[in-house]
Amino acid sequence: MFDAWEIGNGRDLFDVIGLSGYKFIANSDFHHPEQIYSWKTLVQSRKSSASVKEAIKRGNIALLPL
Repeated sequence: MFDAWEIGNGRDLFDVIGLSGYKFIANSDFHHPEQIYSWKTLVQSRKSSASVKEAIKRGNIALLPL
């Protein structure tokens, strides 16, 4: 288990999280079709849950804009 803070949701980007030094991911609360355009996290890893978790822990991610 590990903890990753939410740095982006919908159209919002939370600068305080980015400056904190915490591990983070972008997220979206996808409830309606127009919400597909929101911050996303590109995880640079193999396609397995263990690899994804390790990549997030190491910061091997990129944020994709709206």
